[in-house]
Amino acid sequence: SHLPKLVSNTNELKLWHVQDRVFKRPVAELRLQLNCAGTNQSVLTNACSDLLVNLVCHNLSEISYMASMCEIGSSLSTNDRGLSMRVHGFNDKLMKLFVIMLETLLKFRNNDTKKLPDGFTKQSFDLVVENYKRACHNSGMKAGNLASSVRVRCICQKGYSGRQKLEAIENIDIATFTTTISSFLDKIGVEGLHMGNVDVATANKAKDAILDLLKKSCTGNCSLPRKKYASQFVLKLPPKTTEVTCVAKNPTEKNAAVEVYLQVGKDNTKDRVMVDLLTEIMYEPLYDQIRTKDQFGYDVSCDSRWTNGVIGFLFSVVSAVKNVEEIGDRIKRFLIEFRQTLADMTDEMFMGHLVGLAKEKLNMFNSLSEATGSLWDEIRDGRYIWEADREEVICLKTITKEETLKAYDKWIYPENRKIGNVIVRVVASEGPASAARPDIKCEEAET
Repeated sequence: SHLPKLVSNTNELKLWHVQDRVFKRPVAELRLQLNCAGTNQSVLTNACSDLLVNLVCHNLSEISYMASMCEIGSSLSTNDRGLSMRVHGFNDKLMKLFVIMLETLLKFRNNDTKKLPDGFTKQSFDLVVENYKRACHNSGMKAGNLASSVRVRCICQKGYSGRQKLEAIENIDIATFTTTISSFLDKIGVEGLHMGNVDVATANKAKDAILDLLKKSCTGNCSLPRKKYASQFVLKLPPKTTEVTCVAKNPTEKNAAVEVYLQVGKDNTKDRVMVDLLTEIMYEPLYDQIRTKDQFGYDVSCDSRWTNGVIGFLFSVVSAVKNVEEIGDRIKRFLIEFRQTLADMTDEMFMGHLVGLAKEKLNMFNSLSEATGSLWDEIRDGRYIWEADREEVICLKTITKEETLKAYDKWIYPENRKIGNVIVRVVASEGPASAARPDIKCEEAET
């Protein structure tokens, strides 16, 4: 079958397997999501999980480099559920690198010594901490990045800024770090996907290797049931406009940025397809009008957003020649004027957008990595809709122009005062875009 099949379904490990029958190359992908019970318990836990990833990657840098020379890649990162691992490349040596990575990571589990595990040194710890502090200090230096970061923290219950993380680890020592990480890794529920030139027997070997490492790294029952995974709450925006104004961190930043986020509601196929369709219809006119004709410059875009099961629209403009007030007013004016454009759209043109979006959703994957990524998104987000694109195209066939106009009025049209939305504005430090900048020093800007 071309759809994932379970080879393990326990609280410890839920592993899916797909044998590739399309690309027919001797390569494979193995991705794991380690759902940790201690995720996002505090800003210190969040910062220490970042440090853990950096420390493990630093420790394995030589091995990872040697593997990359053999066309085997790897990555380790944090997310709002815990940790994410990936190894990909020629399948004959893939599991060797994966076992080394997971074994190194799990050395920090059940560690009551308040010391770094074997193979890690104080010098490497100090180096990683120093680099991380620098990264936290430099986060959000670009106006667009700062606007995105603030927007996410406005709608997600648990989100921490670079400054908060920096303050949390200001005087961190090895004992505090290892104790925090040991608690963070105490209970783990793993979900994974093994795909490519691998049969069921090989997938079962991977399952056995993962379970063996998990059991060796803990005592007693350390599994985590799915219902106890870290909560991922998204705030339901009130039916009004909430404005947040920030100043750029970089004292030489010449760009101002404005992001307008319009919340639609809980994810479902019909609304998700409608949001994608409206985004498809608006993208080019928005870019053509504001970026090209009005010469706002730099970056103009609109896109759909899927945030922990909540869908919405995002309009973003970054400009060095207009201030945040002018940018915000222009976005609002465009959305008001575009309603008439949508109402006057011919059936032929509307059908062209429908067909274009359907073709885009049904495009064949160009690589095993793309195919794996699509299935992995379903696992990571907990939806498990393996043929989501096909279902969306079937739903797309039923959408009419009248329904699209009603959706625009309900979710986007500025004259509708019942829309829950957030407008994030980042004022430039100098130049034309810095007009009406609040009297706040750059070093005092909250990120």
